[in-house]
Order: sequence, then C-alpha cells, then structure tokens
Amino acid sequence: MTRFPHRRTKPLFAFFLILFIGLATVPGALAQDRAPLQKSEIVRLLTSGTYSAPEVATIIRQNCLSFNPTTRDITDFRALGADQAILDEVDRCVREAPAQAGVSTAGIEVRRASWQAQAGSEATVFAYLAAGGTPVRGEQLVLTGAAAIEGGAGIDPTAITGEDGRAVFSFSAGTVAREYDLAVRSMDRPNLPATATRLQVSAGAPAIVEADEGVLDPAAGPIGLQLVVRDAWGNPVPGAPLVLLAGDDDGTILFEGAARADGSLTVRLPEAALMDVPRVTVRSGDIRLAALAVARTQRAGSIVVISGGSQVAEPGQVLLEPLVIEVRDSEGDPVPGAPVQLSASDGEVSPRTATTDAAGRVEAVIRLGGEGTETRVRIETGSIEREIRYSALRGGRSVAEVEADLDEADRLLAAGDVAAARALYDEVARYDPLNRRAALGRTRSALAVGQAAEAAGWAESILERDPEDAEAWLELANARLALDDEDAARFAYEQALLLDPGLEEAEVALAALEGEAVAEPVLALEAWGGTTVDDDRGFGLPYAEARVVPAPWIELRATWDDMLGLRTPFLVRGRDALQSLYGAGALRYGSDNRFVTMFEAGRRDQPSPDGEADDVYQTSWRLEQAIPLSGSATLRVGGWLGRWYDRDDKAVYGEALFALGPGLTLRPTLSWADNAGSNVTGDDGEPGTGRDPESEIRGGLGLQVESGGWGIEPAIAYGSVDSEDDAFDGGLLDLTTRAWVGLGGTFQLNGFVRYQSPPGTPSFVTVAVGLGLAIQ
Repeated sequence: MTRFPHRRTKPLFAFFLILFIGLATVPGALAQDRAPLQKSEIVRLLTSGTYSAPEVATIIRQNCLSFNPTTRDITDFRALGADQAILDEVDRCVREAPAQAGVSTAGIEVRRASWQAQAGSEATVFAYLAAGGTPVRGEQLVLTGAAAIEGGAGIDPTAITGEDGRAVFSFSAGTVAREYDLAVRSMDRPNLPATATRLQVSAGAPAIVEADEGVLDPAAGPIGLQLVVRDAWGNPVPGAPLVLLAGDDDGTILFEGAARADGSLTVRLPEAALMDVPRVTVRSGDIRLAALAVARTQRAGSIVVISGGSQVAEPGQVLLEPLVIEVRDSEGDPVPGAPVQLSASDGEVSPRTATTDAAGRVEAVIRLGGEGTETRVRIETGSIEREIRYSALRGGRSVAEVEADLDEADRLLAAGDVAAARALYDEVARYDPLNRRAALGRTRSALAVGQAAEAAGWAESILERDPEDAEAWLELANARLALDDEDAARFAYEQALLLDPGLEEAEVALAALEGEAVAEPVLALEAWGGTTVDDDRGFGLPYAEARVVPAPWIELRATWDDMLGLRTPFLVRGRDALQSLYGAGALRYGSDNRFVTMFEAGRRDQPSPDGEADDVYQTSWRLEQAIPLSGSATLRVGGWLGRWYDRDDKAVYGEALFALGPGLTLRPTLSWADNAGSNVTGDDGEPGTGRDPESEIRGGLGLQVESGGWGIEPAIAYGSVDSEDDAFDGGLLDLTTRAWVGLGGTFQLNGFVRYQSPPGTPSFVTVAVGLGLAIQ
C-alpha cells in the first residue's frame, strides 16, 4: 500500500479551512443539547457567513463556553469579525461560569459529561469544587486517566481552583482517535469522591491518502481504486470530501465523493480518461493529498540494456551483476511506470513482473542453467520485446579466470605475439561465445595479420548485440579502411566519435581521411557535349572545365558554361544561349581543409536576335564560403553579382550537404536572384532582346547516391518568379539528374538531363554527356 504525504500549508490557514469543512453540522449541534461551545464552534459561527453578529451573540449567550478563552483567543475572534456585543457575551460566560455549572453543595462537578478534541490538538476540561455551596479556592485537583492517552504527554495534569472554585485542565489530546474515561480528583481531600468525564478524540484534518495501487495502468482496463484518507497521525478521517483530477490541480474532475466512516473510499476510473495523463491528483478541499502516477501506455519504443548484459558464471550460479534494463519511448526518453514481464529459459530470473522506476529502469537477478546450456532471458513491455543470452562457463572456469585469460591475450597482442593472443581469445570465445572482450580481441588480431574482412565480421557481431559500443565502431572503421572502403570507414569513425567524443584514435583517423581528399596535386579536365531540345541550336559544347590543385590548400579553375549551370543552377531560367566564361580561385584551410573560400570572376554574352555577334556582355563576380558543420555535414553560402550595360543582377544562395550514411548525401538548396536568370527568349520561343526586371526565390532538394566508382544525383527545385511583365510571372519547375561512372580510376563518364518549365516561355529539356580526366 502506498502512502502519499500532502504538502504542508500554513498552520493557521489549514486550521480554519478544516473547521470550515464541518460548518454544516454546527446549527444542528447547537440546537440539540445546548452544550457549551468549543473554540472551534465559535470560529465556525464567525466565518460561515450564515449568521449575523447579533445571532452569533445570542447563540453564545444561550450555550456559553466550554473553555476559558485566552487573550490570544479574544484577538483571533476580533480578527474573524466579532463585534463588541459578541465579545461582551464571551466575557459574561467567563464571569458566570461557576453559576452555570449547577454545582451541588459539596464535591467536584465537571461542567460536561463528555469533551471533544481533534488528534494532535489541545483538549480542555473544566471542573468546579465547592464545599457547603461555597466555592473552594486554592485546592489542587488532578485529572486521572490522561496519562494513558496515546501520543499524549504521558502524565495526569493538575490544576488549582481559582476564586470561583473553577479549575481548568489543558492537556494533549494525543494522536489516536478514540474515547478515554477520565476522572477529576482532589489531591488535598483524598476521601472526596471523584467525578467521571469522557474525552472523545476525533481524527484530525486529512493529511495523507493510501492507495492500493502506486501506479495506475489504463492499459489494464477500468481501474477500481481503493483509497483510505488519514490524518497526519494515521487516523482514518470519516466523511472527508475527496476530488480526483486528471493531471494537476487545474485538471478535469474525474471523481467527487466523501470517505466512509472508516475513512475508505472506492473509486472507479475509466481507462479512456487516463490516456496521455501523467498523474491523478487527489485533493480534499484545498489540501493536496497525493499525486498518483499513471503508466505511459503504448509509448515504449525500445528496451536498452544498461548493465549486466554480458556476463559469465558457473552453471547454476547467480550472475555477479544484476541485469539492469531501461525502457525508452520512440524519442529515446525513459518511460517510468511501464509494466515489464521477464522470463527465462533454462535458468531463472527474478522478479518475473516489475514496473519501471522514475528513471524508466528495472533490475533483475539472473541464475544460469545447467552446464553446457544457454540461458535466454526474455523481456517484454507492451508490444516491445528483447532477448538476452547468457552462456554458462565450461571446464570449471570462473569469471576471474576468464578475465585473467583476456588480460594475458591483450598483453600478447600488444607485444606482437598475434598467434598466441588469438589462441587465448578463441579459447575464451569457445566457452563464452558472447564475450565482448574476446570478440574485440579477435577483431584486432585478425586485422594485425591482414585479415580485414574477418576483423570486420567480428566487429559487426559486437554491434549486433550493442549498437552503442564505440570501441566496436572504431575497430570496424579500421577494418573497412584496410579494405579500401573509405566511405564506410569514415561513417564508422563518425559513429565512434558520436558515442565517445574523446576517442582520440577515431578523431585522428577521420582527420587523416578528410585530408587525403586534397592531399595530392591534381589536374582535372571535363568536357561536355549536349543540346537543348527544340531550340534550333543543335549539338554543341554546353560545358567545359579545367581544374588544378597545385597544393592541398589551393585550387584554381577555369569554366566555360553555355546555360548548363552545373555550378550555378540559379542562373538558368529559360532556354537562352547565354555563353559564359569564368575563372576562379579557392583557398582551403582548417584542421582538415574543410573551410573553403572561393572567388570567381567572368563574363556572359547576350545573344543577338538575328544570331549575329553582339557586343552586349555582362561582367560577373562570385564569392562563396564552405563551412564544416557537425559530423561530415557542410554548409556553402555565397553571393553572385553581374553587371550589364543597363543594370546590376544579383543572387544569394545556400547549399548544405548532410551525410546520411555510407555513400548517401542529402543536398537541400535555397536561392534568391534579382534579374540573374534570363528572359531574353520571347513567349513565342524565338530569341528576344528585352530583359524585363524580375526576381525569383527557388528551393530545391537533391539526393546523392554513390557506391564504388559510380553515382547518381536526382534533384528537384521549385521557384516563384515575380516580373514586371505579367506574362513572366508564375512558378518555375526544374527537374535535374546527374550521373557518373569511373573508368579505370583516371577517366569518368558523366551524364546530365534537365527538364525546366519557366513561366512565360516554353518548357525545355537539356541533355548532355561528358568525359572527365583526372591526373594525380
């Protein structure tokens, strides 16, 4: 059974609040027996708003008081709204109390046969001593039976009678709700008969609630919840009002009711009302008693082994470490309160059922089965399941002996004795096939003798069991690099660094790989032949480029471009024959030469309507910066400026490259251009002379797939064109695909096709093929 303490409120506020809850019972109680009023009853009268000040004064005059008010009590009554007439009645009751007691001519009288108090509060009993009808002053009385009050002071209180023969006993009411039989005796007159009275201790204010379920699971169907309301000392609180809210204090009301005489309450909650609700708040009035956790149903996405997943032990023995698993949702966050079932074949697991803690975790103890067997532990939560296998040691080897063998194997491998090391790794693996250190040792020893494919296989076997093993990713990268698969090696190094950013070996190897791309001087030539369909231009040379890399940190380039736009797709709008010649220089810098600053200058010639040579040309400049991002991602941003005889054209653009895996790259693009494209073709498709001012914003997405010596990159772009001529307003669609294949490591065959549908001019298709030559 789960207990939930409430958050403490200020004592005075809580006191008045509790008194207010029982306000409805005051009028009836006063009307029945006209018993003297307790302090709590006067507070109710003053705060209820039901009675006017004269009515309260009348009630006090008719019933008088069961206590002797202190100066602090008078101050509190005045703060609660008591006027002078009410305070006069209180004072009269104090002064006339002996006369109202109705005492006999001799003996001890107690003003009431029964007194009431709440657990944890102070109780008050009034007594009166007279002899021959005359009050007796200065005599010591004792209230016997008070010492037996549970949780009280443990003593019988004493009091001295005053001028009016009255004595007041103030003492602790204890912490247990029950009745106590008390008696008032005279300590100075032992033969004087005692007078009996009774103390009724009731439960205090609701403070805690006990629930038969710590976590509510709506997946199990309608929830029948048993609650018990108790005060701060554990007494059931009868009649306590309860409200259950979905979520926090401002949530939807799920249930309203009151506790039975024993403080208990039965609640049924529909499972639909608890879906996606993290908790159920239980309140009594303004007091928050509990927050019952609600299980996160159907949210488990994975079961992750935190520790204890790779162990060995003697057959029939308990594993040295408990198995600790964590249930996570689809976003990778822990799922607390998830029900988990565990089972074992040829072995034992305890517990068989559990609920994840606040960190989403469950801990279990595993006992292995018999010798030569495999213990399989199955873990299920919702629709997610996972199986973990443990092998019992063979040949009587203990865990310490296994670790000693592996330590010796690591030492032999470091000393260069690969054969001896491999023999020990193999021996451990025979009686513990899932041993991680043995598998890593096999990977390293195989790589040491040039068996890279075998080394990659051992590393992959580790990653199948634990995809977050940074060392296994590092060894897999080393093996892939030995197999000359640089893309796969780069990806594995990056994974190792993501899991362990401090893995220096992976960082150095990755930096070396990135540097190798521009480490040697190179001369590269490209020449393309192609045509734009239906523009009467025939087959020509749409693109040619010469590139020289004399050193790893510099690149020089010269480019001829007849509207193919391999490097400047944002300049192609329409099928015009704008012939361009550019020269560019790029500076590479940074730890891996991934920062690149490029400057380009050139000119573009405008076609003449009659096909003759034209002296109208455009001078252009471009500045571009490549910036490395996290992992292997790169961002390129740039600006282009062209100067015609009549106006400046300009464009800004951005392009990002994101590596999604080995040989797979995503390339989003975005550009804005003002007059950068051409609309010198008329709407009839024939060459024109005018260039209407216009601007364009264009976004695109390309996907590059590359494997070995071939690759393909389809891309789609869409632009919105705004022109002063309404005929050229509208959307632009551009579909482009590039492909290439290596021929013997020196030559490369290229292919290109573009379909573009610009606004105001005919759609067109451009196709081209090219041949590249690279000299190392």
